[in-house]
Amino acid sequence: MLPLKETREVLYRLMRANYLTLQDIPKTADHAPSRTFYTFRAVPHDACKTLLVNLVQALLNVRLRLQHELLKEKEMFDLLGQSNVTKAIFLSKQDQIERVKEVNKLMLNTQNSLVTMLDLFAFY
Repeated sequence: MLPLKETREVLYRLMRANYLTLQDIPKTADHAPSRTFYTFRAVPHDACKTLLVNLVQALLNVRLRLQHELLKEKEMFDLLGQSNVTKAIFLSKQDQIERVKEVNKLMLNTQNSLVTMLDLFAFY
C-alpha cells in the first residue's frame, strides 16, 4: 500500500488534472468543514473527456514542435538543396543533418504513438 502522504499527493494531482472531483458529505445541514467528510469521486465520462483533451493537446504540441524544428533548420535545407553544394559544405553540415534526422524520427514516433492511442480511445 502507498503511504498516506503519497496517496494524498497523487489524489490531489489527479483532482487538479480533472480526473477526480471532491465530494463533500456533511454530517449536519450547515456544511461546516469540521463536520463534513470529503471523498474523492471519479466520474468515468469526465475522466475520458479529460484524457481525450490531453491526448489531442499532446498531439498538437508534438506537431508544432516538429514544425518549429524544421523551420529552425530551413536555411540548412535550402543550402543543401542547391545544385552547387560541394562535398565540404555537406560534410560541415553533417552533425546538423544527423541532429535533425534524430529529432524528426523522435517526433514522428511520438506522433504515431499518440495517433495510435487516439485510435484506441475512439474505438472504445
